[in-house]
Order: sequence, then structure tokens, then C-alpha cells
Amino acid sequence: MAGSIYRGYDNSSQPSKEYNVAVDIPAAQIVFNASWAYFGLAPLDSTNFMQFYGSEWQTFLTFLNQNKHVQLVIDSYTVWYNNGGKHNDAMKPFSPENGTSTMYDVLAAFLAASYPRAFTTVVQQLPLIVTQDGFTR
Repeated sequence: MAGSIYRGYDNSSQPSKEYNVAVDIPAAQIVFNASWAYFGLAPLDSTNFMQFYGSEWQTFLTFLNQNKHVQLVIDSYTVWYNNGGKHNDAMKPFSPENGTSTMYDVLAAFLAASYPRAFTTVVQQLPLIVTQDGFTR
């Protein structure tokens, strides 16, 4: 994900650093400066801070007892939530009963899995760098 470009966590007007970049800025700069055939990112703000909640989430939960994959997702989500995930920031309150946290990882996984097929999302090419203080710009 490499941080955000335009908006920060909780839709803040200030972009956010991302841990994996900030913890080793020189390594991130090497990755960003390398010649890649394809180098795709899903910056934190590319999710538009999307969460599943309300009727969308309740519809998903109706499949809980009908589909073992849904059960596995909910079981994993519950373990994550109970072991610290509930302390993550999100635009709307969330729990396994009422919705999800912001879908940062889900979007990144979707984009990685769908490459090189046609994307169902808007893809924008940007000349990004990692600054000396760990921001992706």
C-alpha cells in the first residue's frame, strides 16, 4: 500500500506514512526507483475509506450458515477483531456483527490477484517517489 497520496487515515487532509515504508525508508526508495515491468500499488486513500456495513453486511451474514467460505471469513475476522483489530481506526464503528474496518488490505489483494486482467477499478499512473521522511508522493 505504501501510505496514502492525497488523504490520510480517517480521511484526514494530511496524507499518511505507512509502516512498511517508514520503518526502512532507504529500502522503500530502492523499490520505488527500480525498473519494473509493472509496479502497482493500492495506496490507503484509494479505498475511499470503504467499509461494508448496514444492509450490505447483513446480506453477507445471511450466508454464514450456508457457505463454509463465509464462515471462514467471519471466523478469521472475529479472531483478528478480538486480538487487537477492534482498536483500528475507521470512519464508521465496526465489529463482526455490524460491519468491517476500512478495506485497505482487501483492495490491495484484489488488485494483485486480478493483474494483468482488466481491472474493475480506476487505475491511475503516477510518478511516485518515497521522500526522505517516509511519505509516498
